[in-house]
Amino acid sequence: MFLGTGVILLSVILGIEAQRSVSQKKASWTKSKGKSVIFDCEATGLSSGDYVHWYQKKEGEPFKRSVTQKKASWTKSKGKSVIFDCEATGLSSSNYVHWYQKKEGEPFKRVLYISSGTGSTTKDNDHPQNADFSGEKSGNAYKLKISNIKMIHAVIEAQSLSQKKASWTKSKGKSVIFDCEATGLSSGNYVHWYQKKEGEPFKRVLYISSGTGSTTKDNDHPQNADFSGEKSGNAYKLKIPNIKMIHAGTYYCACWVYHRDTNAVDY
Repeated sequence: MFLGTGVILLSVILGIEAQRSVSQKKASWTKSKGKSVIFDCEATGLSSGDYVHWYQKKEGEPFKRSVTQKKASWTKSKGKSVIFDCEATGLSSSNYVHWYQKKEGEPFKRVLYISSGTGSTTKDNDHPQNADFSGEKSGNAYKLKISNIKMIHAVIEAQSLSQKKASWTKSKGKSVIFDCEATGLSSGNYVHWYQKKEGEPFKRVLYISSGTGSTTKDNDHPQNADFSGEKSGNAYKLKIPNIKMIHAGTYYCACWVYHRDTNAVDY
């Protein structure tokens, strides 16, 4: 989920593509037939157009990609509908595709599972909102549907970002503070500040911890020494004490909800 808003400094616009990394906490399990298993993959620095692929490898056989998700997250209003789409290949008629929900600080909860053979959907009776979800199989697509979105379906609820002032005109050598108001964040969240210049990708300048208020500058930004960050209550501030022409651009504050997908989806 992305929440963001923009600010204009002087008149132009910049960015870095975040470094991508993928790590797997545990690569193998020993399980009995009939049991369930979840493989967990941590991916950072991905854009909304990236994909995480899962492959199966058997001795003496080539890699087989088994499950692909076209889109891992959505931003939707209450009362709207959403469909999560998972493409699964190479399954036998006795296999199942399971959909899980993961909320921050809570364990995975299975929502439902869909039979590869018959396409029938079985809801998990242990999920407190199981009546809100439905499943469907169409070819190799295994879909999770929420027809009427409620706040309880979200991974992090009631988040909002707003900026008190949307633009500044400043002379070189002056200072400027961009102020971003963020509510509904947990102590494990961060507010990120990005710079955008025309014709260039976004570059992250720094990010501020909602829990501790500490600021971490992005080492990949060529002018990171020129910026500082500060948290004061619900305000997350980006400061430039000595404006230079190279700082001209549009600045965005954003909060990301990270998704840790196995064969599961977080919303």
